[in-house]
Amino acid sequence: MASTATAAPSDEAAPAAGSGRARRTRRTSKATASAGGNGGVPAQRSLAQVRAWARENNKEVSTRGPIPAGLMAAYDEAHA
Repeated sequence: MASTATAAPSDEAAPAAGSGRARRTRRTSKATASAGGNGGVPAQRSLAQVRAWARENNKEVSTRGPIPAGLMAAYDEAHA
């Protein structure tokens, strides 16, 4: 008598739809005031304004990419 084996479903089967990596969300370029606890950060602060201020004050800043936290702090202090 011949034994017939049936293949059991594998745990390594193709992933279910929608189980891929989560997408990253893009952060906005403006800081928004929150209900308290924002550390005195202005309600609206565009990166373009920070870059322009930095250039006017002989600070080194790139035209693209993130702005260093120290530079953001200096901008906030100058505009407090």
